Amino acid sequence: MTQQPTDWLSMRIGQGIALLLSLRLQGAPFAGNASDIEALCTGWLIALQTHPTAWDQGFDEARLEIGFQRLANSVTRWPSPAQLFEHLPPRAAQQPTPSITRQRTPEEQALAKQTLENLKQLIKKVKI
Repeated sequence: MTQQPTDWLSMRIGQGIALLLSLRLQGAPFAGNASDIEALCTGWLIALQTHPTAWDQGFDEARLEIGFQRLANSVTRWPSPAQLFEHLPPRAAQQPTPSITRQRTPEEQALAKQTLENLKQLIKKVKI
């Protein structure tokens, strides 16, 4: 199974949303179960995909990570996707870092599944 072009973008958004949810910001959306979190991530993915940016993993994966970190550092209320764009660093002038796309090993897949399950359980306990 090969990685889809938006898999890295979905994963980066999911990690950013998890960071924001962990901060328990005012106005945070209810994320009491996995379907709530999935819907939230899907909304952000749609917002980013419809932005006039041709997302490129080599150029943008690190930018998104930094953008979410900067956003988390600067907000006290739940942000909109538009606020993320204000916190993205500019694209580097050099060529993008080549992305290495490979299949996840069964161990990596199991770890990713367990990590998601742990996040779901944590959110159930926190009841944002």
